[in-house]
Amino acid sequence: KDMAVQLIDPATTGGTGLTIDVADRSYDAVTAIDVIEHIPPESRIDLIDTIARIARSFCIVSFPSPKTIEAQQFVFKMTGNPLVKEHVEYGLPDPDWVKEELVHRGFAVEIVPNASCALWVAQYCVTNLRQDKAQEVNRFLIANFPDEPASQHLYEMLVATRRNF
Repeated sequence: KDMAVQLIDPATTGGTGLTIDVADRSYDAVTAIDVIEHIPPESRIDLIDTIARIARSFCIVSFPSPKTIEAQQFVFKMTGNPLVKEHVEYGLPDPDWVKEELVHRGFAVEIVPNASCALWVAQYCVTNLRQDKAQEVNRFLIANFPDEPASQHLYEMLVATRRNF
């Protein structure tokens, strides 16, 4: 089955996930990866409302774990990256709150922790501080530490399936 993909991104399309002018349940699946943490906390509920409204069957919401805030602060201090600045200034969403909001909107939700915070710190700092070496360092880390047990996972990935779809 052919699937259509629509990208909504302020940086590339000028769009926003807070309001998407389509009919309810227009998409089989909706993903919001690295999105919600870049929205001011008082507007995050609008993103969840939109995702839940337009997803027919499934949605995935993935964002950095609030348990990584010290790592986020360190990376921002080292790099000054404006995206990480938003993590620090806005705070990272509580995965239990996001889950509750999706459940309230008719989804069964599983929280899947993933990725290594330590590897992210190394990769992100190198990518932002020494772009000429980033590809080499990233290849090395991925090749040599593919199963690195994350003492602290980086992401909370919420996989939601609509009940009674």
